[in-house]
Amino acid sequence: MGVLSLGQVLSLLESETKMLKTHTMPASAAKEEEPEPGDLIEIFRGRYQHWTVYIGGGYIVHLVSNSEIHSLGVSSTVLGGSVSGQVKKEKLKDVVNKDDWKISNIHDNKWDPRPKQEIVKEALSMVGKDMEYSVTELNCEHFATERRYGKALSLQVLKAAEAVVRVGAATILDSTASGDMSSSPSVQYSP
Repeated sequence: MGVLSLGQVLSLLESETKMLKTHTMPASAAKEEEPEPGDLIEIFRGRYQHWTVYIGGGYIVHLVSNSEIHSLGVSSTVLGGSVSGQVKKEKLKDVVNKDDWKISNIHDNKWDPRPKQEIVKEALSMVGKDMEYSVTELNCEHFATERRYGKALSLQVLKAAEAVVRVGAATILDSTASGDMSSSPSVQYSP
């Protein structure tokens, strides 16, 4: 297998995203299922998902990065570090645009959601707040899950990390099997 190019890694992540997307609704169909205040909304943007908190009346609250690279569909923080971000209140239909979306309270089977009024009140209290945005530590999914469950978690970050680990393991195994140990990690002991 060897070392993968950035394009191959992005392709691998895209295939992972497609697997996650199997239970989505087209924007037109999703509108038939009305979200309730406190629900998490997952919007499919190609290589990543954007997460929001539905607050009622057709509005959502979400954390957005101020420096998205739209041509890549990912934040510039994918290279590391953080950038400035802001919590915004917007119409769901304006944020979704033509993308697919779904109600995605994905951790309800593991954690009890906080009361709807608390979720909405906390989300609204953060509107307009400037925040540090980091793809790996505080992205829109972390923001949304923390409002609903009181725990910040991003499954897409975990899945991306898992993909990187799998690629690294495959590279090591491939180089070991071929006898090329130059890219394999070495352990040195000193007496």
